[in-house]
Amino acid sequence: MHMKKLHLILPFALAALLPVSASAQEAAGIDWNRRTAEHLLNRAGFGASPAEVDAAVARGLAATVDGLFLTADRQVPLIAPERESGKDGMKSEAGERVRDAGGKDVAPKELLDDAREQRGMMRRTDRGQLGDYTAWWFDTMIAGEDPLRDRMTLFWHGYFTSSMQDVKSSYRMIQQNQLLRTGALGSFGDLLFAVAKDPAMLEYLDNDENKKGSPNENFAREVMELFTLGEGHYTEDDIKEAARAFTGWRSKGAEFTSSKRRHDAGEKSVLGVTGRLDGEDVLAILLNDGACAPYVAGRIIEYLEGVTPTDARRSHYAGVLSADDFNVEALLRELFLDPDFYRDEVVGSRVAGPIDYLVGMSRRMDVMPPRVWLTYGSELLGQELFFPPNVKGWDEGMAWITTASFMQRGNLAGILLGVVDVNDVLSDTELDVIDELDDMQMEALEEQPKSKKRGVLARLKKIGKGWSPSLNLAGDMASAGARTPAASVDVLADMLLGVELPADTRAFLVGEYTKLQATERMEVDRPRFGDRRRDEDDLRNLAHLILSLPEAQLN
Repeated sequence: MHMKKLHLILPFALAALLPVSASAQEAAGIDWNRRTAEHLLNRAGFGASPAEVDAAVARGLAATVDGLFLTADRQVPLIAPERESGKDGMKSEAGERVRDAGGKDVAPKELLDDAREQRGMMRRTDRGQLGDYTAWWFDTMIAGEDPLRDRMTLFWHGYFTSSMQDVKSSYRMIQQNQLLRTGALGSFGDLLFAVAKDPAMLEYLDNDENKKGSPNENFAREVMELFTLGEGHYTEDDIKEAARAFTGWRSKGAEFTSSKRRHDAGEKSVLGVTGRLDGEDVLAILLNDGACAPYVAGRIIEYLEGVTPTDARRSHYAGVLSADDFNVEALLRELFLDPDFYRDEVVGSRVAGPIDYLVGMSRRMDVMPPRVWLTYGSELLGQELFFPPNVKGWDEGMAWITTASFMQRGNLAGILLGVVDVNDVLSDTELDVIDELDDMQMEALEEQPKSKKRGVLARLKKIGKGWSPSLNLAGDMASAGARTPAASVDVLADMLLGVELPADTRAFLVGEYTKLQATERMEVDRPRFGDRRRDEDDLRNLAHLILSLPEAQLN
């Protein structure tokens, strides 16, 4: 028995849980307890098991915060990508030029077919490399060995946005991600300069096409609007002049190069500074502008707190950044020790994005799920790593929740728990089509935008082959002394939720679990209680119900 129909709780029920307004707590200190500890572990990482929360409480706030900033020797080693992938290595032996008597390029059909096959193989190899790296990143998030770096790498991935859809090179995308990971907690200024010369970014924002006499303004515009100042702090003339300064910056062979021939060396004026400015000059001008630090600080705080900061709060943390050479670590240390970070308006009020939901669920249950469940599950819910929807990255908050995505979240939770069959999520038509596909056809299916969802679900079907979660919820209940439906609900809610369970929701869960057990007793001829296997089934169904609630979408 599973509870697929219980996913029909509508998203507006989630909206009702979010506080409309709340004032910051006036207390001078922080009440460091399980609730505040879990809040920190949710926002500075991707959740924690009850044992990890207890350990954080025992360590104390200061020690827990210190433990988030690892020395270089303790950081997760990076994986070197293969450069000979995608277009950076796409050189076909079958691509030799053949000309007719008039000098026109021609090619025998067999050469064209061979070249086409090699290009297809290259694309599959390239996507495979990116898939392996994505799986590695998910592994690090679930392992929780360097949670804050993983958290901030995800933040910068949506801040300094590029997409494989446009870049079409796993090597460049992985190279960029490792740049973000390395600089995630360091100087924002250093990171800005590095990203501005990153080959994936230069291509994504069309600066490869930016040259003297024909400036392309896209890169300059986004550097001002999204990376440094925000809207309203520059003019169209500033963009035009900055674009001229960035002429000649391009990628060549997946490396940064600056072409003197393509660069406009004439005089320019950006934000009131005039001279023969180049790209580095413009970046320095933007960093020194009074709007930069508040913009960057505000973006970080809003991401981690889930609410828009007040002008005073943004100004304070802008001062923290400016006073320490835009050191992100300094801002985060002060933020995590700030009582306002733990105010009621913030704790348990942020809608979890797809990756937060899937990784947090896995970490709370201490389960290492199949990689395909994470990669394609997050894609199904709208947050595919390395494929952000546009230059602004992903929208946060309630934008994550629709009726369809809400149901799919519950379905994915059920699949992880082993109480929902992937086949039950697919329609009969989808099943008939998918069953007839081979691997190559499935790859082609995924590349078709209109068939994207079907391709994702097809990949998820793999979970049904041999996946069985290594859970022992019945043993957990026994260890916790939970011998009643109410006690079981309390223990599971503590394990699975990043927020406190409201009294009416708790009563609902106790009632549903009691009815489930009564139904099970009627369906068997032997006594219900004490049957460990059936206890486990019931508890997994209860866990599935909990993870399908609006409360499970918050952290």
